[in-house]
Amino acid sequence: MEPVALHFGDFLYREGDPSDAVYFVESGTVEVRRKVGVDEATVATLGKGEILGEMGVLSGSPRSASIVATSDVTLVRLESRAFMQAFGGPDGVGLKILRMICARLSASNVAFGTPISPDLALRREVAEIRILGDSRQISRMLGNMGVLVKALPFEIGTSAGAGAVHDAKRLMLPIGTGDAASGAGRLRLELTHDGHIALRQRDAGVVINVNGAPLAGAATLHIGDNLVVFGGERSLVRLILRLRRARSMAA
Repeated sequence: MEPVALHFGDFLYREGDPSDAVYFVESGTVEVRRKVGVDEATVATLGKGEILGEMGVLSGSPRSASIVATSDVTLVRLESRAFMQAFGGPDGVGLKILRMICARLSASNVAFGTPISPDLALRREVAEIRILGDSRQISRMLGNMGVLVKALPFEIGTSAGAGAVHDAKRLMLPIGTGDAASGAGRLRLELTHDGHIALRQRDAGVVINVNGAPLAGAATLHIGDNLVVFGGERSLVRLILRLRRARSMAA
């Protein structure tokens, strides 16, 4: 076993590379990225305790996704031969069972269409994510219908600009005049590896509260209205992130 250290933005491996090892995340976070047409989509965020690269090693196929560090990361690298030996070697029953499971998972992915985009993964449980204003100032900027999030990840932030800036990947809002609202802050709305919708803080420029609690790294959102406040209680930069469940999932 060999320790591996990555810095923010470093690639552990890229889609199409040989599957020569399995990795265990000891600290930090990484993104799993797959090519979707000419673009590259983030399909999961993984952290401490997660395993990476086992599917390619077991199936003997090239890497099906790229892994990039989203913080300083420490991992442990286990050569493919050592990993397979733990299951009885190339002819072991345990390894044969794992390979059969991998083959079935791959077939399921093909049936649903691969690579899986953030949109598809999102719509399996959540039909819609909409960003609305929770203060008069922000409500005027976003309108009654707010902003519809069409794909993840999506960045939400504050800046010193005069008005809101909105495109397919981000929403930037002007800084308010309330207490603790004098610094710029950034959040990323993302799909986690276990299928939840989460907010992850991208910098520490301003205190951010999610559903009444200070955001410490990341917070999972719930179905319905989630209150996000950039700054203290008097801050005018107040948002509602509304998650609407798909009808087929509703109880």
